[in-house]
Amino acid sequence: MATTSATPLLRDRRLAAARVLAAAETAFCRVPGCANATSLHKPYCLTHLACSPYVRALEAELSRRDAEESAALDPRVARTLDPNGSRAQEILEELGRRGPQTFERLAHALNVPVEAVCGYLRALERAGLVRTLRMASRRGGYRRLAELRAARSALRTAS
Repeated sequence: MATTSATPLLRDRRLAAARVLAAAETAFCRVPGCANATSLHKPYCLTHLACSPYVRALEAELSRRDAEESAALDPRVARTLDPNGSRAQEILEELGRRGPQTFERLAHALNVPVEAVCGYLRALERAGLVRTLRMASRRGGYRRLAELRAARSALRTAS
């Protein structure tokens, strides 16, 4: 009997403590004229999240990656790809983790079109970071493989 009367009292105390905590952690959006509440002292509400410097930087990085990827699809522009770009670095990391892979497998792992992977690999090969090979398959065709150069993979295993 004593436990049933203590449970509602304990629950009421917890609710009161949660309300006090929520009130202390609530702030308001910094955009002039916006009265939306934010939680955990965040500077912007969900409506004005794009005002955050972090979100702006993230959007700029994503648009740069999209432009780089569409450039990789065009063979005439692919020569200007940066081998130090974020997508090229992802390809190097994938090859470092899993070893030599076909172009198709790299494209699938990175969720990028195969044509874009070809453009990135050409840029990385010109920079001397990867080597591409053509190997005969069992079905009579050829498979294109990409692998890290020996010096690059030795640096990866040393670090």
